Amino acid sequence: MPDDISAGGQGAPDDAQVEAFLAEHLKEYHLEIGRIASVWAMLEFRMDQLIWHLINIEQTLGACLTTQFNGTAPRLRAIKSIIEFRGSIPGLITKLNKFTGDIIEPQEARNRAVHDPWFVAKESKIATQLRKATIKNKIVYESVPVDLAELKAVYDDSKNILVRFNGLRDEIIAEPLSALHERQRRRLYRAPLL
Repeated sequence: MPDDISAGGQGAPDDAQVEAFLAEHLKEYHLEIGRIASVWAMLEFRMDQLIWHLINIEQTLGACLTTQFNGTAPRLRAIKSIIEFRGSIPGLITKLNKFTGDIIEPQEARNRAVHDPWFVAKESKIATQLRKATIKNKIVYESVPVDLAELKAVYDDSKNILVRFNGLRDEIIAEPLSALHERQRRRLYRAPLL
């Protein structure tokens, strides 16, 4: 690699050289980032499946709705409101509220790993990440060296979140939600199209 890749002009690497350099030094990082993204995609899919089950809708039709949700927060709100409407015992809502709070930090770590740009220091070959986000109402904008072990820990935390949700999902599915009573049925009334 030339000494100064940002200088441009003569001696500057072309795009293929830069890509090869980054691929060589970020290969293991890209693997971990992919594993993290994959676990969170599975978590959102499991949430979608639970929503479809709770509202008794065919999956493809249900996906017309759930694909509009961005992330876990709207999915969890939907799950809680559906089981509340269907007459679930309060303990399930409490557990879901705790889960919702517990995933904030792991999800933020996931967001940083997946959405922030990665660089390699030219001389030291150390992987760095430009962390840019607003966290707890404060701007974070800094270049941070990231050890591969840190990404592996984010993956492990993410996997644990998925396993925990699977347990909650199983508990929710096993819970006998009340049949819709007349009062609830009136709330399901459809107004005619105007």
